[in-house]
Amino acid sequence: MRMTGNVLSRLKLSALVLTTLAVGSSNIFASPLTFGPTNPGLLNIGNFSVFLNNSNCVDFFTSTTGCPVSASANTTAVTDQTLFGPLFTTPVILADLPPVPPIGSVIITDNFGAGSEFYLLSFSTPSTPVCTTAVGPGNVNNPPVSCVVPGSPFLFNESSLSPASTSVQLTENLCGVVKGTSPGTNCSTGTLYQGVFTSQFNLTIQQLLAAVGTSAGVTGSSTSGTLVPISGVPEPISFLLLGSGLACVGLMGRRSRMRRNS
Repeated sequence: MRMTGNVLSRLKLSALVLTTLAVGSSNIFASPLTFGPTNPGLLNIGNFSVFLNNSNCVDFFTSTTGCPVSASANTTAVTDQTLFGPLFTTPVILADLPPVPPIGSVIITDNFGAGSEFYLLSFSTPSTPVCTTAVGPGNVNNPPVSCVVPGSPFLFNESSLSPASTSVQLTENLCGVVKGTSPGTNCSTGTLYQGVFTSQFNLTIQQLLAAVGTSAGVTGSSTSGTLVPISGVPEPISFLLLGSGLACVGLMGRRSRMRRNS
């Protein structure tokens, strides 16, 4: 898929921004997270929604949409309650992901004033078959199917059930630290995490791609996040501008609508 010059220039900018985050400060280091004995290090987040449209922002929200405005969520099962606090009552703040992700924490938990922060290092880009916008009867890809839009970090999974149902998955590489401390240099003294955010939409993949390419957009019917500690160092190859990824999704959606109207 050919990107416009504007999208490519924004992609280069994002690489610079996210590389700066990954390198971090050489003088201030993080305090790693200390796991509890049960469900060590696990964090599950619920009670929030997501809105996607052609503004190229992943808009997490609780009651009212708006980007960039953080959403208030809660911890859910299964979670390390020693580290992250009681289920359903511990506040979790989720930062929206605008076209250029912010240099700073994207998730904050508040466990009786102690809490934790998670800094965005990069996105994990999926590698599965490319989604099609070809018009066809019923579910466009003869589901169940998993597919991606080139240039996008999102994984689309369409169910074979009726009515139509598609989940969208976004995987982030994160650095977890005690709240108020810095991620340091490439999370060298923090705790590496992988966060998977999944949202359910009552649409086919084709319908969802078309909706994301409009100003009216689409809201997920169910959204959740799961953060799991990992070992090693995340691959520094996916400093992908999220806005460019959404722009690619929107472009494919616009092409789909043009085909239907022609």
